[in-house]
Amino acid sequence: MQTFLPVSRRLPVVDIQGVEFYIDAARERLWQVKRPGNQIPFGVIQACKSGFRFLYHKKKCCYPLSKLNVLRHLSSYAWVNLPALMELDPVGLALRYGIPLEALIPAEGWQAPRKVFASLSPVTALKV
Repeated sequence: MQTFLPVSRRLPVVDIQGVEFYIDAARERLWQVKRPGNQIPFGVIQACKSGFRFLYHKKKCCYPLSKLNVLRHLSSYAWVNLPALMELDPVGLALRYGIPLEALIPAEGWQAPRKVFASLSPVTALKV
């Protein structure tokens, strides 16, 4: 697994229960600030009404490798809920898809937050 470190731009950070992850829409992943090898690819992220969400192991600080792991240990996992990527990393989206940044920002002078705090919700059931 490649490790990408933020060198060319300042990336937004999401705090998940005290564990910080960089959000990089250009590279389609989150990675832990203190452990860059711990990455969450956007492929495991699901769109939802308020933005996006993904399953997260609360102690290991990672996504599950299989649904079976989640089903066996439901209480160890939570849904991490975050705002839309357009709100968190519009610069990354613009870079990734070659879209003018002006098309992604809601108003002149608007800036994406530097840090957001994730909300967690329990995993009650999972479709296999």
